[in-house]
Amino acid sequence: MSARAEQAAASLLPRLNAWRHAMRAQANGTKQPLAVFHPSLYAPTQGRAASTGLLRLTTATTAAAATTNALFASSRRPFHASSPSSSSQGLWSRLVRSSGASSDPLGRAANVTNFLIAANLAAALAAASGLAPQLPSALARANWMVSPGGEWYRMLTSGFVHSGWIHLLVNAYALHALRGLEGVFGGRRYLAIYLLSIVAGNWLGLRQTPAYTVACGASGGVCGIVGAYVAARVANRRVRGLSAGDFSWVAQIVGLNVLVQILNSGGGGGGARIDQWGHVGGAVGGAAAALLLGPRLRWARAGGGLVDAPPLPVLLWRGGRVPPGW
Repeated sequence: MSARAEQAAASLLPRLNAWRHAMRAQANGTKQPLAVFHPSLYAPTQGRAASTGLLRLTTATTAAAATTNALFASSRRPFHASSPSSSSQGLWSRLVRSSGASSDPLGRAANVTNFLIAANLAAALAAASGLAPQLPSALARANWMVSPGGEWYRMLTSGFVHSGWIHLLVNAYALHALRGLEGVFGGRRYLAIYLLSIVAGNWLGLRQTPAYTVACGASGGVCGIVGAYVAARVANRRVRGLSAGDFSWVAQIVGLNVLVQILNSGGGGGGARIDQWGHVGGAVGGAAAALLLGPRLRWARAGGGLVDAPPLPVLLWRGGRVPPGW
């Protein structure tokens, strides 16, 4: 090796060490101007042999510095700064899996949904078979029996009886079609939102319909689950993203449900009829329940993972982990 090449190689070592220390300082969080990472500041400048022999090293160093700068810049941006894409969806899936999310013990295999469908079917079969022929009239929301009659339990029990088989089958189909939303909330929270939605729908129906009105059906709970889903997606839009496709399928299910029930009501000729105020009240009640009970996803300060931290931290899925449906 010529004396000039040896001199150039010797001058390279302190420059490379300086570049390494600058990179380490940036990795440790020390603020450094981005120009300090440019490898030209640390590459030897004398000697043709050194410049020729180290061309590849300089090119590789430049690429590494550019990649490192891009990683540091992206780490300073919030996760929701970029619009959702296929890559971000993949990152989301990996984050959810890394958070330890698995099936909710109560919500595994849509157990709550299956229980609700079975309860509605059991009530209809008990009335039709003669075992409890008075069950619908005993559980439906008859306004004069609730207030001033004082039978407030009808505000909840009316969600488990129906005016006919078509009414029942339409609601059972809607529950089955929406069973995937159970994983969005977790089983316990899903059940709580469903029951609260029935009560909210009956409360609005009681206030907006005449005293002789009789209403029943699970549609208030169905609309409540949909309202809760919409509210949860909007509340978590900065983390999960939001698009029209997220709501198109639930809108189709709700639209079909409402249309068939309107046709089935037949103008309400004296029997128990479908209360459309119950649909509105159920949707609003479900949305309010979701905003209070969650999920409300946040980045944890310690550990950097996602956690569920709603305003009312009750009925959380496994102590605040992200439900698997997200």
